[in-house]
Amino acid sequence: MSRSDSLSLPVLSPGTGPVRVLLVEPGEALASALPAALRALTAYRMDSASCGPEAVSMLTDRAGVGYDLVVTPWSTAATSGREILHALRRAGGDRTAVLSWLPRAQLSQLPAAMEAGAAAVLVEPVTAELLGEELGRLIGSRRPVTVAPQINCTFQCIVGGNSAMRATMQLVEEVAPSEANVLVLGATGTGKELIARAIHCKSPRRTGPFVAVNCSAIPEGLIESELFGHRKGAFTGAVADHRGVFESANGGTLLLDEIGDLSPAVQVRLLRAIQERRVHPVGADGSRPVDVRIVAATHQPLLERIAEGAFREDLYYRLAVVELELPPLRERREDILSLAEHFLRRSANRVGRAVPRLSTDVVRVLLAHSWPGNVRELENAMERAMLLSRGDQIELTVLPPRLRRPADPAPTDDPFPTLAELEQRQIARVLAHTEGRRGEAARLLGIDRKTLYRKLEALGLSDLPDGPAPDAASACPTDPA
Repeated sequence: MSRSDSLSLPVLSPGTGPVRVLLVEPGEALASALPAALRALTAYRMDSASCGPEAVSMLTDRAGVGYDLVVTPWSTAATSGREILHALRRAGGDRTAVLSWLPRAQLSQLPAAMEAGAAAVLVEPVTAELLGEELGRLIGSRRPVTVAPQINCTFQCIVGGNSAMRATMQLVEEVAPSEANVLVLGATGTGKELIARAIHCKSPRRTGPFVAVNCSAIPEGLIESELFGHRKGAFTGAVADHRGVFESANGGTLLLDEIGDLSPAVQVRLLRAIQERRVHPVGADGSRPVDVRIVAATHQPLLERIAEGAFREDLYYRLAVVELELPPLRERREDILSLAEHFLRRSANRVGRAVPRLSTDVVRVLLAHSWPGNVRELENAMERAMLLSRGDQIELTVLPPRLRRPADPAPTDDPFPTLAELEQRQIARVLAHTEGRRGEAARLLGIDRKTLYRKLEALGLSDLPDGPAPDAASACPTDPA
């Protein structure tokens, strides 16, 4: 998670420092729209380069690593976005995002811009809304803490009709109005932050801030300061008072993502803060009251971590008043196509194109893939496919290479699949072999065609287009005699 286009934009938490932006060769419209969009998102510092060569010089002289974001046209007056990207990478700015744009007449250059390393490419005319959305997405993905003071709660981004997901969303509806802490479990990429945002959106706290902190992304020496804040002079580099995420989320919801990565010492302080509803900033003389609802998330099996002595049992029970577990995408195969189409529509809207359809070959590959990266992997695959496709249909050639390889019959993290999963995989494999011809697939599976249709309907795949009819030679082989 990924992020939804139905949510408001992330804002940096106080104390994470201003976002540093380099704006290259700004036109009049962008020069006025960009600062306004940045002000709505976060504190920022912006440098400007009047032309491409000046930008290359600035990135080289200042070792580009100081910038969080470079905003540049793909074709500048004297250089290109590709050269700016290369200069940035040579300077060591691997963590710097590049946002570029190009005229609609140069739409054919968009795949090349993405392949060269641009994090986002917009197609002119660039609206303030689209610019703000992309800035929020890029800035939020590069900082461990994000704060949304108020989320647009028309929450429509959890797609799919899988029974496990329907049960999860029903539980979200039931638990959201309460004050109970929630623990969300699931593999990386299954959408844990979306569930946390849904809980916030459907709760009485929805007018308060939603704060998300990735516990694994903050260095061990700074985690207490980030959670609870610090006073000026508390340690070297503490040049000002800093509010932690607990205080930033006051009156709202705090998502503690990857909670299983916290050290035992921090777990003790976190438990105390939850129990007492007070925080003690590093270097402060006293504590401060806080009013937050905790949603914790992790991909780790916390009960196993407890048995190993790596996670506190009392903290687990404080966090897991209600426990939600998200299924991996390989267990939601009936949702794959609707999710893929959702991500295609979103990508198409960003670049101003008609939404392409999925070819039959692509449908088969998507259904047969094991999706170790879950929904996030599918989202990235569809964004790439949208950018690289040139017609009105997504073909196999624009899918990531790992999807075009033969599917692994059993994911490495699931050595003992259920019989239902094995049946799903076998049906998908045989349909791929027969190019979608259901009669031939039924024959190879040793079942009649009606039984195959019934199984496809049970798996949510009944709308899968039928394959081409066999040609005359294969349908009616002649007797060699």
